Amino acid sequence: MNQTVSHNASNHYYSVLPESTWQLLRWIHFAMPVAEFAALVADIEPRISGGSTVAPMELVEDRTRVAAAYFIQLEGSVATLGGVRAKVGREMQAGKLIDLYLRQMQATGIAQVQALVDANDVAAKLAMLNSSFRQVTTVKHLVFDLSLSRFNPNLSRLSSTFQLRPACEFPRDCVDQLVAETFEATLDCPDLDGVRSSAEVVGGFLESKPWDENLPWWVLCKGSTPVGCSFVNPHPKSVFELAYVGLVPAVRGQGLGRVLVEAAIADCSSRGGEYLATAVDTQNWPAQEIYRSLCFSELRELGVWLPKVAKSQQAAA
Repeated sequence: MNQTVSHNASNHYYSVLPESTWQLLRWIHFAMPVAEFAALVADIEPRISGGSTVAPMELVEDRTRVAAAYFIQLEGSVATLGGVRAKVGREMQAGKLIDLYLRQMQATGIAQVQALVDANDVAAKLAMLNSSFRQVTTVKHLVFDLSLSRFNPNLSRLSSTFQLRPACEFPRDCVDQLVAETFEATLDCPDLDGVRSSAEVVGGFLESKPWDENLPWWVLCKGSTPVGCSFVNPHPKSVFELAYVGLVPAVRGQGLGRVLVEAAIADCSSRGGEYLATAVDTQNWPAQEIYRSLCFSELRELGVWLPKVAKSQQAAA
């Protein structure tokens, strides 16, 4: 049961209704192991079937599905590509499908639409190349095995003028402002800087969690002035994600980024975590050096794609 969005002769673009979502996701992720796919569906299907995002879409030629894609709407007015698949020779049509999807999402007021595509997924990359998206950078997904190292952060790097404090001790608008300041001259996906407000960015990291003492977020202060932060989010099966680490320009180059990462490792370890995952832009060489020196392992590389007009639209606004 589908709703026709557009058609051309025997080609039909459909929005997939909730009751058909599972079958479409299985077609897109046909090579994914069953257990991994079940975990994926458990995570994303409620977002789709609950109407919190634009419905998945497919292209049907002569009653045969030849391409499909879906995006997931996240906190902070973000939509990210969940998956795309095209049969051989239908990559151009898949690109048009993605563009149609993009226009629908932009019409709903989503501020940032992005796609993260595995560097080894040739078919998905071809679909993106045939769309109005452009690859802006590459990120590495890294993981730290917390069971191999139970240690306290090396706070000896902190002079008496610096201290780590729980983020919940600060008002949300103060943390929003701090994040905005850490974006200055950032090496982490600079093309995303300015696409959303800092409040939307923090809301995306927060993922609807309560702003209380249980939140594993930290603010680094110089005296009483916030100058840096680290945000950690818990996930199922004792996995934690280091979602963000940032410093204001005035305190960079002093080893404080490593202190924030070490503090995150120690905090996740104390909470019973088994793994700490993170992602780092391949252009951000200082952050890569920190993770390399702490023995994070690389899992995979993902290309980051944005609509080609995203920055120009932001400048006009």
